Order: sequence, then C-alpha cells, then structure tokens
Amino acid sequence: MIDHTQYRKAVMADPHSEDSELQAHREICAECRAYTERLLKFESRLERAMRVEVPASAQVLPFARKSPAAASATLGKMAAMEAAAAKAAAPPPQGLTVNGTVKNYVDVTDEMLRHPADGDWLMYRRNYQGWSYSPLGEINTQNVQ
Repeated sequence: MIDHTQYRKAVMADPHSEDSELQAHREICAECRAYTERLLKFESRLERAMRVEVPASAQVLPFARKSPAAASATLGKMAAMEAAAAKAAAPPPQGLTVNGTVKNYVDVTDEMLRHPADGDWLMYRRNYQGWSYSPLGEINTQNVQ
C-alpha cells in the first residue's frame, strides 16, 4: 500500500491515472480523494482561464518523467496553449499612427516642466504645483462675461 506522499506525487504526475494501486488508495483515503478532486478542479479552472480548448488527451499538468518523445509532445502542446492564451489576452491596438516626422519637434526637458513658457501647458494643470493659472493676458475679466 502506498502512503499519502507517494500518492500525491503519482497524482501530480498524471491526475487521470487509472493505476490500480492509486485507485485502491483513493477509495480508502478520504483526504487523498479530496486532494485529487481539488487537483482536477484546478486543472479545469486552468483550462477555462486560458480560454483554450484542450483535447481530452492533452496533459495540462505534465510533471512526470517521460520519454524524450512524450516530453517533447507535451511541451509542444503547452507552448501552443501558452501562445493561444497570450494572443487572446493581448489588448487591441488603440490610437492613431501617422507615418512621417513632426516638423520643429523639441524634446521636453525637466527644466521646461519646472518652468513652462507662458503659452505652454505641458502637463495637466500646467505645472507641478497644479495652479491651473495661465499668465496669458488675452482672456481676462474685461473680455469675458
């Protein structure tokens, strides 16, 4: 008869194993039966979270030592699932891209941000102090009603 540690190692290697010794242990041990159920639920949630249809023959948790050919096939499946999940999770592109160059482009410096020119609003509320004050005199209390 196997103990809890051996059972868990074997189940982690292959949660769907039909080994008779594992099945016998699972039938008599409620703790290991609950462990297996949690592991299978986790595997199911992982597949749903990845939003990838995984064939029943695929092994989502391939932790057992396998032959090089079987390991390569499993890694290939995992790579395909990971690529599909990354593609599904990528945000759609936003904004507008215009080819060309901006004439008279000037890099914004720390000095420009600390002391902006009167007509420049390089940041929200114009300066680090958040004044929202414009030193320009074109709009004043005499010409605004």
